Amino acid sequence: MSTNTPPPARGAPSTLAAGALVLAAALFLLLPLACTHPRGSRLADLCEGDNVVARVALTIDSVATVGGAELTRLKGDSFDIAISLFNQLEPARCPDRSGEANVDIGDLPDELASAASRASTAHWWIEGLSVVVELDRGVRDDNLSLSLPLDGSDGRWTLSRFPGVVAEGRLLRQ
Repeated sequence: MSTNTPPPARGAPSTLAAGALVLAAALFLLLPLACTHPRGSRLADLCEGDNVVARVALTIDSVATVGGAELTRLKGDSFDIAISLFNQLEPARCPDRSGEANVDIGDLPDELASAASRASTAHWWIEGLSVVVELDRGVRDDNLSLSLPLDGSDGRWTLSRFPGVVAEGRLLRQ
């Protein structure tokens, strides 16, 4: 006794074709996720090629006489900033990594914000055991520089103007 199974009707997809279609749709939806840089939660994740967001409180600890009265009045104050660090290169060694950054300086007073790029973009690189972020790259007479240790401990910042460093302080990790 043999049972004859009828052939699939014309125009009806076979099981194999339907499976291939589902697989193709899944790959189409997941491919964009595979092409994006992952986001790390630690600064050391920059060494793995991840993009990282760091939130810090910039505290003004000292102001030189040439810093001016407005900046001196801010001594002891803290301001929250968020720094998004983006890996652009894929070198094998961590010290060779660098990239661009977006810095949210909305809470900074004008005395500090004026030393950052108007576009809120910055450049970063690994220097020793720290990430250095220059907020106004290529400008020597009015630049806010941040140094954040890769181990996640508190960092330091400086404000440089034509006479040199006019203010500095701590970057407290949040």
